[in-house]
Amino acid sequence: MQITTNRLLLREMTLSDEQALFKIFEHPDFFYAAAMQDNIPLPEAAKQYAMWAHSTAIEPQRASWFMAVILPETGKFIGAVVLVDMLDTREYGRQMEIGYFVDVKHQQNGYASEAAFAMKSFAQEQLGVNSLYTTVDPENIGSYMILEKLGLVVVDKEVVSKYKTRDGRPAARLHYRGYV
Repeated sequence: MQITTNRLLLREMTLSDEQALFKIFEHPDFFYAAAMQDNIPLPEAAKQYAMWAHSTAIEPQRASWFMAVILPETGKFIGAVVLVDMLDTREYGRQMEIGYFVDVKHQQNGYASEAAFAMKSFAQEQLGVNSLYTTVDPENIGSYMILEKLGLVVVDKEVVSKYKTRDGRPAARLHYRGYV
């Protein structure tokens, strides 16, 4: 599956994306902002992410879509956008979690917003999704601005003691939800 936007190509991630993931994950600002701090060595984190993306693409009852964000003119892998099926609820209908990241070198160009909007449309039009959900670090201003553009709003805040901020405090997480 592929989705084309004005400036991007979104294609299904493959195991061959592992090295590109590693290059993005190794930047200290990205790694912190993505809250992927489970004490997993970076090469292993990239490998696990690529394997998870690949395994979901071949599931008979597919519940997740991991899309590589590609600059079409160069073919460069600059990030990913993800949809993960959640339980259907009476209150929210069919709900999916959305996530995204863009290489620090390519941030501030609107690529994450463009990819997220494309996946929101895909979720609504192709999958019949009623609502989107996600969590974000409150210090990740760019990410929560994208969520608000998507129409999601804060519904909860929690402290996640296993993660620490740069100055050693327990990290917080904002929960966002919105109808598509």
